[in-house]
Amino acid sequence: MFKKASKNIFYPAFTLVEVAIVIPLVLVVIGAFILTLINFTSHAVDSRKNNAIAVEAQGILNRMANDVADSTKFLVQNDFNVQSPQGSNNGTTKFTTSSSTLVLQTPLTKNNPRTVAASVDNFIYKPNSPLACADANVATNSLATYNVVFNYSSGLKRRVVVPLDYSSLANACSTPWQKPTCASGRSGTYCSGGNDENLNQTTYMENLLFSFYEKELPMLASEVFTEPNLTIRQANLDRATSVKVSFRLSKYIDGETQSYNVERILPLN
Repeated sequence: MFKKASKNIFYPAFTLVEVAIVIPLVLVVIGAFILTLINFTSHAVDSRKNNAIAVEAQGILNRMANDVADSTKFLVQNDFNVQSPQGSNNGTTKFTTSSSTLVLQTPLTKNNPRTVAASVDNFIYKPNSPLACADANVATNSLATYNVVFNYSSGLKRRVVVPLDYSSLANACSTPWQKPTCASGRSGTYCSGGNDENLNQTTYMENLLFSFYEKELPMLASEVFTEPNLTIRQANLDRATSVKVSFRLSKYIDGETQSYNVERILPLN
């Protein structure tokens, strides 16, 4: 009898040589994948740090942009006598526009100008200039105004400065929505709005610089900052159509200092 030949059965498998080649390749791929994840995580953390500062910087710029757009002119100094303690020395000294201080003339309003419809006349007018407050054409009167001051003093502060008896119906046809502010710890009639707004609350600001433009042309510092005659300097500022603000914010995050440089040109309305 003949025996039936058995079939040889082969099972696929890696040889030692193949294993010696494949395992290092797999380890390299896994290592590269882990490094990629670490890099992505590191970039995400860095982006989060930078974004935190960028958000605060944009908030500062937006706040200033709104105030400049709401204003009618740039001022060399406060255009009225300042009541204590609203002055630059927490007394009666006027603020003066400089490379680190900005003084704006802004109309008083009946309500928050950011929430009132553009079709509504929100301005407050001066009585008898020349018409009485009740006159149907009172909008031809002079605007009642106040000053917004951005001043760098251990951070960028925003102060609302108002003239004497600014809310009296003898000086304004309506009760203003705006309230005067003062340095922290000060009180009195002309601090009814509380403390000055601290714009860089969680960061350190440096290199703050204001500069002015007449349309697209930069104005000289000798025209708007160092001209000794204040009347001439105000005439020069009256030509300005925008102000450029630049600064650097820094913040200590997770054991290291993160910084962010910004600048923007802010036009008058």
